[in-house]
Amino acid sequence: MPVFKPMAPILTDRLPQGDEWGYQLKWDGFRILALVDEGRVELVSKYGLPKTKTYPDLVRVLSRLPGRFLLDGEAVLLDPATGRPSFQRMQQRDKLADPALIRRAAERSPVQYVAFDLLQLGGRDLRGRPFRERHEALDQLAADWEPPLCTAQLFPDGDALWDWVCEREWEGVIAKRLDSPYAEGKDHRDWFKRKTALRLEAEAVGIVYREGRVASLVLQQGGKYLGRASSGLDAAAKRELGRLPTVPAAGPRSGELPEGLRGAEIRWLAEPPARHRERPGADRSGTAAAPETAGDRRESDMTDERGIVQVDGVEVEISRPDKLLWPEPGITKLIYLQKLAALSPYLLPYCRDRHLTTRRFPHGVQGKFFYQKNAPGGRPDYVRTHLYEGVEYVNLDSLPVLLWLGNLAALEFHPSFETVHGEEPQEWVIDVDPSGRATPVSWRRPPGSERRWKGWACVRSPRPPELRAFKSWSR
Repeated sequence: MPVFKPMAPILTDRLPQGDEWGYQLKWDGFRILALVDEGRVELVSKYGLPKTKTYPDLVRVLSRLPGRFLLDGEAVLLDPATGRPSFQRMQQRDKLADPALIRRAAERSPVQYVAFDLLQLGGRDLRGRPFRERHEALDQLAADWEPPLCTAQLFPDGDALWDWVCEREWEGVIAKRLDSPYAEGKDHRDWFKRKTALRLEAEAVGIVYREGRVASLVLQQGGKYLGRASSGLDAAAKRELGRLPTVPAAGPRSGELPEGLRGAEIRWLAEPPARHRERPGADRSGTAAAPETAGDRRESDMTDERGIVQVDGVEVEISRPDKLLWPEPGITKLIYLQKLAALSPYLLPYCRDRHLTTRRFPHGVQGKFFYQKNAPGGRPDYVRTHLYEGVEYVNLDSLPVLLWLGNLAALEFHPSFETVHGEEPQEWVIDVDPSGRATPVSWRRPPGSERRWKGWACVRSPRPPELRAFKSWSR
């Protein structure tokens, strides 16, 4: 699967008009890229996370198709009661990690795949071709497809489609410039989305803090937890929220915290003001899942501010995925997280059950950095720690923990040589910093060592100050 950031539509409150535009339904599902290669299928999410094992029903159907091609589309599940795509049903399906549960869900309620773009065909990369041409090639490719595979229909009249969407309470409409190439991310002015909205009255009952700063509001409706709201909270609003009187977390509103708030630092408001929230694209089912919640944020529609990705059955919160960590080459946090996921099989074995120190760059590599040994407060439940010599170290033992650290802009990982189970080093590492001098170097065993070590140490005599002390055998 080629590594790239899928093209994303830009939110607007008015659809562009003209003959140069085409319009498609906005499906309420999970964005999936599907690479088909003569019976072999690979599925990834819009964030580059593997989904092949999550949707074996989709793999089975796609594997029957001949040829080699790369599709961009949406995996959806329809609500039998309404006939509309149900994001809640898709989210429940995507959370499954146990193979037996996945298999039963696939047999009971297989997902449908709505392809809306064709990015590769045979050996040709079509991303540079106009959307109109890609859509026509997709229609030809899909001429013999049968459910659960289909393509997104292209409509010439955006206003008529919008009226249809509003009348039937679908999620929204996508407008696409017909002569536009396929661009990465939102670096374009060629795809726009307009979403229907649902107005909700809610109470702000608490404030979530992250690293000592206001991060989001806790909302409830009728005494039930609705979710967290962070969009629209600028620096001034957060300062005002920080001045509001609060009560201890053991107060009457805390109760049993939902999964989306467990482990978070929450300060409950003494007198919660009534607030409302207008959520674009909300589900019209009338359930408590309609507002945007910490445990119900959309992978298929994560904003530039905050979102949730599902990794190994765990929800990992990602903030500001478009933030530039390496400005000159244009590497964003999202690209960095994708690379971390790809490198995790090589990195995790050397970090698991070690004492980990990270080097964090909150403002990117050109900004200030700091080293962190103690685990941050408000960490999620899936992050395990180990207390050693008064320091509570993070145990980097899984991909969700790695992505969580990456989201905190941890760009360097420094694991200890020893594990949490003992003091014996697991590797020998010789770190030689050349001094620039022509200093003789001799190789010998460390004299007077109390332990028997296999290997040799690099010793300079006399040792210049630029050479770091090799301490592994002297502990």
